[in-house]
Amino acid sequence: MAAINFLRLGEKALERIANEADIYSLVKGGHIRLWAEIPRTWALLTLPDEAETAVAKAVVEGLVMLRNADALRLLENGVIKTDTVYAFVGESIKATSFDNPFSSELPIDFIKNWAPERYSNERLTLYRAKLNAEEAKTGGAIFKEMLEGSTAHNQEFKDAFANLQKIFASQQQITIQTRAIEIKRLQVLVDSSITQFNPALPKTTPTTNEVFLSQYSIPSYPIILDTLEYLRVNPSIKPANLWKKLREEHNRSSPKVIDVNESIIDISQNDMAHYDANNNREEMSKKRYSNLVAELRKLLDS
Repeated sequence: MAAINFLRLGEKALERIANEADIYSLVKGGHIRLWAEIPRTWALLTLPDEAETAVAKAVVEGLVMLRNADALRLLENGVIKTDTVYAFVGESIKATSFDNPFSSELPIDFIKNWAPERYSNERLTLYRAKLNAEEAKTGGAIFKEMLEGSTAHNQEFKDAFANLQKIFASQQQITIQTRAIEIKRLQVLVDSSITQFNPALPKTTPTTNEVFLSQYSIPSYPIILDTLEYLRVNPSIKPANLWKKLREEHNRSSPKVIDVNESIIDISQNDMAHYDANNNREEMSKKRYSNLVAELRKLLDS
């Protein structure tokens, strides 16, 4: 993007401004985003605040913005595979098609609406890009076709086949498949204006919130640290409403307000999958999270 001066990760000029520990801390704190250059790829574009609304198919190439969770894993591992980036009109979005790419009636998988009229040609408008997204048959649909092509020679097998066909006929037959691309450390770019931020303390120094949680033996999961920070500003929010906000936020591609570290992998009505401080997958029920929120609110009030 012409308005931003980028430096490549590993460049001496960048190392004189901030080391990778500083960059990691700034990304983790939600202060900066990382960028990458990607090769020409087809993508399904959705609205940044409505991930279920698709607006176009497009060729995406060049400079894209990474999700925070992907950026952190790339800094840790040197390489990631991802099927989702943020793309910009006039920058990484090179060509668009507004013809409905779906042969089946919506909703399909995570896409509920096709709304090409909501696409904006204004330069640098942000869209969420699902890479190599294609309509495909589900495993259930494929198995249903296999059953339809099979023959049974006795009534018992015929009845079993008929029951299985009914089961698979009632399930979703079409889904959206994506194919992840590999992004390596050498493709990563950093905005040189990070000097406007005060680099965070080394990761080995506990933050105020980490110290607070350790005093009460509460796990310092990134999502709990983010929740604590949110509760300091919104102390009266109820646990059920907070869970609802997390679910709504998770389905948007815009920068997060609560889950600023983007540590939530998936969240349903009753359960959450998230990353711990070491990037390992953890599971948490809504009940446990609600109990922790109630405990945090009580501690903040004391």
